[in-house]
Amino acid sequence: MLKGNLIVTLLLLFFYTATAQISTDEAQNNSSKLRTENNIEIRIGLMTKFTSENNFSIRGVAVKSGNKGLLGAVSYTRWLNNDLGLTVFSGLLNVSADVLVSAGSVKTQSATIIPFLFGVKYEPFEVNNSNKVTTYITALAGPVLGNATNVIINSSVTTQSISETAFGSFLGAGIDVSLSRLFMLGIRGGYYFVTDFKERVGFEKNYSSPEISASFGIVF
Repeated sequence: MLKGNLIVTLLLLFFYTATAQISTDEAQNNSSKLRTENNIEIRIGLMTKFTSENNFSIRGVAVKSGNKGLLGAVSYTRWLNNDLGLTVFSGLLNVSADVLVSAGSVKTQSATIIPFLFGVKYEPFEVNNSNKVTTYITALAGPVLGNATNVIINSSVTTQSISETAFGSFLGAGIDVSLSRLFMLGIRGGYYFVTDFKERVGFEKNYSSPEISASFGIVF
């Protein structure tokens, strides 16, 4: 009887030890894959459309210059788990300047379009420390601010400020390449969907546009 109890006890002890070891190994594997990163990315637009126009009419001479499309941006991503992160994004979608010279007056307008977008970055494939290349999709939404300043010079100087807000969103996909534990490079493509401003800011009322951009990121 004593011998039988001893065998049962040893078997239970072996089973408990083996189970504890398996649980420990799984916890270590999961912890090695657990993502607690923060990312800051600087992004440069590769598909910016620059325009320059010179118009001569009875009203005078009009000179327009500017761009449409992402010029540059900065974003911050906080990873919640291995594949999902929260992103804050802001950049420049437009910088423009207009000059109209007519009889007795000069009118200038400068404008900037700045999006403030919030959303998610999702990596559909498993992430671990050995991954050097990852693919992702991203969805962002938030306000797009349009600011313009008009200066009219004739017998006096008149300054007018315009501030408009539209709603914008961005859908895109990209690839990140890990250079080291601290740095990464990326490329992204997508499209900005922006509603119309109530009045023209810069060249136009609507700044929906495609994006192809490259990024440099810091991981910490």
